[in-house]
Amino acid sequence: MSLNPDIFRTWHRLPGASTEILERLASELGRSLPSDYLDLLRYMNGGEGFLAEVYLRLYPGDHLAALNHAYAVSEWLPGHLLIGSDGGGTAFTLAPDEAVIEIPFIPMDSRYSKRRANDFVTFLRPAPANADPPRLNPAYIGKEIHEIQPLLFGGDPCDPANKVTLSPEDHAPYVVWWNRKFREIAPQPAV
Repeated sequence: MSLNPDIFRTWHRLPGASTEILERLASELGRSLPSDYLDLLRYMNGGEGFLAEVYLRLYPGDHLAALNHAYAVSEWLPGHLLIGSDGGGTAFTLAPDEAVIEIPFIPMDSRYSKRRANDFVTFLRPAPANADPPRLNPAYIGKEIHEIQPLLFGGDPCDPANKVTLSPEDHAPYVVWWNRKFREIAPQPAV
């Protein structure tokens, strides 16, 4: 593995994916994945923790196809593969050119995307060696913090009553609903 496992020493990690899981994933997705990303799935089949200034939740390989379908990623970002989130409203995808893209879940629109790295290994930069990473809060592991009334639609980002924690599977229908609302009201770019 070209990735340094020490990067993940403070992470909550799942056991590595089996060859069977990775073969099924490739079949379900109908596409190949970067070798470094597959190496990471062999090491840990999903996990979460801090990398530099970013909290990162990488979804398990055996959930990727279902989550990409549930979040309707092909509708909003054709050719992209949702691989994880920051747990607080931001999704991370692999673009067709294998770059890592950061994009809000709402709106999941390429006009709001940011290229984080040209490849997966560059994206996984470790925190500085002398820094102690923040501690994980077990109550939020595996959860997405969802704003009931998204900021884009006038929601208050500071109001605790506007936030709820959901599993990705429960979060996805809300994301899809709000993205469809966004498409209804937002001007679409000229083609």
